[in-house]
Amino acid sequence: MKWHAEGDNHQGETELLALAINPSSGYWVSKELLFGTDEYSRLSDLTNRICHQLDLYQKLKVHDNGNCNANADRITTLQ
Repeated sequence: MKWHAEGDNHQGETELLALAINPSSGYWVSKELLFGTDEYSRLSDLTNRICHQLDLYQKLKVHDNGNCNANADRITTLQ
């Protein structure tokens, strides 16, 4: 994917997630229509931030040997 090649694999994950969710909703929407809307852009940004925060949370949890209480506010605050 284009974004992954540029070093931001979270946006690639966002696109993949949106493409996976869309068919399961029972509706088929063309890629051009889906990617050309403000709603998709907002969904993509929000999902990208969620994926990024979950990635940070996972890394912090591993770094803290499973103790996630010290940095719990990082996953709950919107940046």
